[in-house]
Amino acid sequence: MFYISTPGSSASVWLARALNLHPEIYCLHGVHALLPGQPPVSPQEFVDALVHLHVLSQGMKIVGSVHGFRSDDIAPAIEEVGGFLATMIRHPIARINSLFHREAMLIGEIDLPQDDIFRPLRSDRYVDLSWDGRSFRFDAYANCFYGLCNKTIFEDVWAIDAMDEARIFRYEELVFDRHYFQTCFELIAEGCRQFVEAHPQPGDVPRLQCAESYLDKVFGMGVVNRKSTGARDPLAIFAAWPDFFKQLFAMSIKTIGGAEVVERYAQFGYALPKLFESGHRSAAERVPIAAPVQAEYQSIGTVAALMPERIEHVRRTHGAAFLGYQYSPSRRGAKVRIGVTANAYSDEDNAVAIAVFVGQHLRPVHFEIKPVVAKGWVHFEHALVAQYNGTHGLSIQVRIGPIHPGTIVINGLDGEPPSDIGRPTLSIAELEEAAPDSAVAPDGAPEPEPRDAAIGSAKVINLRA
Repeated sequence: MFYISTPGSSASVWLARALNLHPEIYCLHGVHALLPGQPPVSPQEFVDALVHLHVLSQGMKIVGSVHGFRSDDIAPAIEEVGGFLATMIRHPIARINSLFHREAMLIGEIDLPQDDIFRPLRSDRYVDLSWDGRSFRFDAYANCFYGLCNKTIFEDVWAIDAMDEARIFRYEELVFDRHYFQTCFELIAEGCRQFVEAHPQPGDVPRLQCAESYLDKVFGMGVVNRKSTGARDPLAIFAAWPDFFKQLFAMSIKTIGGAEVVERYAQFGYALPKLFESGHRSAAERVPIAAPVQAEYQSIGTVAALMPERIEHVRRTHGAAFLGYQYSPSRRGAKVRIGVTANAYSDEDNAVAIAVFVGQHLRPVHFEIKPVVAKGWVHFEHALVAQYNGTHGLSIQVRIGPIHPGTIVINGLDGEPPSDIGRPTLSIAELEEAAPDSAVAPDGAPEPEPRDAAIGSAKVINLRA
């Protein structure tokens, strides 16, 4: 049994079809391919179903799936049954660009020009733009793009940190290099043979040979499920993005890890624009300084990755990140008010935890656990003040996850939480008075919230995480 994760736009459809061309493999694509029309299942339930299919075939078929769950969510379930886990990686700029082409068409605010969908979006204003005589909400497209950045980069960084490099399949080589595809196939085959040995069945054991005739079929398929047109070189793609979209990409990189993320991508030969290679901040990279910000999580977020029960054990790899921002205070010593609200729905009794990470702190500056009853909701609300002592912005990230095995859903199954709970939000505002330099605490150190702190009117960006 095998599972190959990908957040999309990295030849997942092509790979599933290629593997299905092998007579001894049955490969699904996506979570709903296994249980169509059913409510969202947990990674453990999905893996159990794959194992059951293997048993039903009496061991004569190798069963696996491509795409659906994040690597960090499904890895524990795969490891438990001894299955094979790999992931796909692609240059993040090319992948995000491809994903956005598909998602932007679904937003439907306007009819985007096919030759350059970014043409109506090249503006530094957030709302009330117009294209072809029709007004539209710019933030709907910015929300979408920023969410794709966070999802893609987080998945890649987790995989690079947690998985053997051989199990991270490079898109650019897999779909064009016959020898590289064969190497990846043989790695999958060896992992599946080990699984078969641990789960013996009465049928013949699949040999999983990668014959030349099989490779001929694979590389005779051609292009499958292309989503975008135009430039293919990542740096050329980046140059064509609107300046604000470049800024969103920069914020996502910085929030998730900054220079370390750039270095991880460099390991795979993925160069990022020079604005990430030095301490200088270009016009495309700057975020609004001193202006308050409010971000809202508008998606349906299914989370199965567990949170520890004790704050001293919590790290940025636990649970799932769903809100974040790289905020730039106006000056060193400034105090920044951070407000967080969050929600989660659960089909079963459980407990839910949120963790707020600020600055370079390894542990969260706020950690909270609340019980949730079956078919019920849990709501979080917290505010703190952090003092800024850095030079490159204040990184803020909010993570959430269940305490016990199970799945929680941010914003619920239909994306509409009860009105008295509302969608998750992250509000950030620099307070008017900054502390003197002699009183500056370590970057991001929290303080008690001052009473009646005036934060002014916030600039609402409504970014999806």
